[in-house]
Amino acid sequence: MFNYQILNKMTIKHQIRGKKQVQKVIDNVLDNSNIWLSKTRDYSERSLMKVLFKTATDKSSLESTVNKLQIKAEGYGSIPSADTILKAINREYHELSIDEIESRFSKNLQMVSQSMLKSKRSKVDIAIDIHNEEFYGVSVKDHRGLKNEFIMYNETGSRKVFKYATLTVVSYGRNYTKPITVGFVLVWKGMKRVDIVKRLLKQVETLNLRIDFLLMDGGFS
Repeated sequence: MFNYQILNKMTIKHQIRGKKQVQKVIDNVLDNSNIWLSKTRDYSERSLMKVLFKTATDKSSLESTVNKLQIKAEGYGSIPSADTILKAINREYHELSIDEIESRFSKNLQMVSQSMLKSKRSKVDIAIDIHNEEFYGVSVKDHRGLKNEFIMYNETGSRKVFKYATLTVVSYGRNYTKPITVGFVLVWKGMKRVDIVKRLLKQVETLNLRIDFLLMDGGFS
């Protein structure tokens, strides 16, 4: 007879381990906030990144997150404004080329994930996924004049999205774990899927991963 109590204990143990792992990644990012942003006159890099993290995890807008945090803190000077954070991002990345931004993002992801990656002797399974993010800003073009803007349609109408692809370590052999993203590439109109894969694999060469399986989502079919 199947022992559901053992299964339940294993599930809870996995959830606890997963939460600790996620928190470890968050702590690593905040401890290395200076590799993502430079401090402003009034706020540290960590203060800026904490707000960005909160915005991402809540899947909210930057303005909404700032408003909630300012109300909770009961002080409008204790939390950086959305305008302050956007100016910090613009100052940090505005002069960089698209290729430089991709390279910086992937290197930063790998740096903060190093402590999560186990022995390099272990075989890993990796996944490559394409993501769609809705946005309302101005689309950008790369050096070839290609746009990073797509129109997606569903039963409620159309929406403007930008696309990017990630390479994620999803398991170490049989030891499945929380995904660890170590590669990042923007997707442009007309970009071949094979080129996306090549760019991502090139980014993670320095990690010397022993890849056992490569998983891809339906966007590559």
